[in-house]
Amino acid sequence: MRWKRWAALGGGAVVVGMLGLGGLIASMFGGLVPLVDGAVVGSLTTVKDGYVAAFIGHAADGSVFFIDAGQDPEAEALLAALASEGKTAADVAAILITHGHTDHIGGCRRFPNADIVALAVEAPLISGEATAKGPLARMATNDGSCRVTRGVEDGAVLDLGGTPVRAFALPGHTAGSVAWLVGDTLAVGDTASVTTSGGLHTAPWIFNDDTEASAASLAGLADRLPPGVAWVVPSHSGPARGLEALRSFVAP
Repeated sequence: MRWKRWAALGGGAVVVGMLGLGGLIASMFGGLVPLVDGAVVGSLTTVKDGYVAAFIGHAADGSVFFIDAGQDPEAEALLAALASEGKTAADVAAILITHGHTDHIGGCRRFPNADIVALAVEAPLISGEATAKGPLARMATNDGSCRVTRGVEDGAVLDLGGTPVRAFALPGHTAGSVAWLVGDTLAVGDTASVTTSGGLHTAPWIFNDDTEASAASLAGLADRLPPGVAWVVPSHSGPARGLEALRSFVAP
């Protein structure tokens, strides 16, 4: 019977540990501007998929593209958002990935016509051939259902149906994290979130490959941007208008 007592104690420790981790994560994401499903932010439309957002971009030729693909393998929220615009999965020309964590690439497989675009260095993480280094992120391995079809480099300018989109590498959260600039709107993935006090902070350390590098990437971003950027749009919080919050960010 002794083994049963040890098993019960061990099981209890696991449960307590999980509850403690859940509380820790909840506290880390507290104090953020909330995501609003369907909110139009500059050039992008927000699609809330649980605790994360993907974004619809509209190309000049009438096609659409996504920034990220949410966490749901069935992409129900993304497909519903498309249907509200009279579009289907077949109308999605590209999915621009901010980074390869599972909650940003989950729905890729539901869009077989889409070009999957990311920084080339991020491709092995997205496909599951590499594992994230963040203490918590490394526990989730991608299943190979999302694979990059077009790898790009920092500064690349894509032509998506007549709409230019520019890539800004932000190494740190992952090696190949990237911000995508669509018109006046900069989608920064998990490299930044907006707090209710109007400031920015980086992702919690437990999710990052290299928190110091991520903060340095964020601190140097404003100086790399062209004039006219009106919105900074994270994936786990609402947006910041203008660049004041970004310019004010100082790496710890």
